[in-house]
Amino acid sequence: EAKRAMNRFKGKKTLITGTSAGIGHALVEYFAGEGAEVFAVSRRPAAFQAGGVHFLSADIREVDKITAWLKDEEICPDILVNNAGVICYEKLLDVPESALRDTFAINVFGTLLLSRAIARLMMVGGRGGVIVNTLSFAASIPSVGSGVYAASKAALASFTRTMAAEWAPYNIRVNGYSPGVIETEMTLPALEKGRKGMTDAIALHRVGNASDVLKAVAFLADDDSSYVTGIDLDVSGGKYIVQNAGSEWEDAALH
Repeated sequence: EAKRAMNRFKGKKTLITGTSAGIGHALVEYFAGEGAEVFAVSRRPAAFQAGGVHFLSADIREVDKITAWLKDEEICPDILVNNAGVICYEKLLDVPESALRDTFAINVFGTLLLSRAIARLMMVGGRGGVIVNTLSFAASIPSVGSGVYAASKAALASFTRTMAAEWAPYNIRVNGYSPGVIETEMTLPALEKGRKGMTDAIALHRVGNASDVLKAVAFLADDDSSYVTGIDLDVSGGKYIVQNAGSEWEDAALH
């Protein structure tokens, strides 16, 4: 079992976007550590400790650039993890049209167009593959001040289900996952301000870490989920499954 774990994705060519920091960076290190040959894409340069990692500086909207790179490397991905995305913190009355367009251009259209291009490569010879989309809890429960981001992720969640159905005949599975509060460089400022309130809304009463996300993505990318497609896997520790999750922890502390 230990040997299998070390080589879970041995020989699998894996394309991961949004890899310069946070979860995307951790995904590259994880898949490479599990034996995959990883092709990492992000706008900002990134360095990785693991071997077997190829890097391209590109925006996910540069689909032609990414596919040309894969063609030059003579690579057809077995796995695509769409991690790249942007957050828009603007109220609807205030959000500039440019920010509205950019958010959808990256989170929705860029992800769809890249997925479509990679799916076509996966279809060649009937080889198939797996696509994992990074969704968001915001798609189900938007927050005041980030409604544009929430709407973009809701659109991607819908696209994920349609991708799964339309590409299933070609042996391509498509799933998404929605992380809850995960401690990364990006979320740390918010956690420093309101960790208790965030934790009280989570049934497991702890903030998630990169390892929690990696295990979920690995499940969706692996043959362990061979009969799973079109889902949005909640990786939130039970965030908002009830309205008052924190109260049970307070009661338990009294006993």
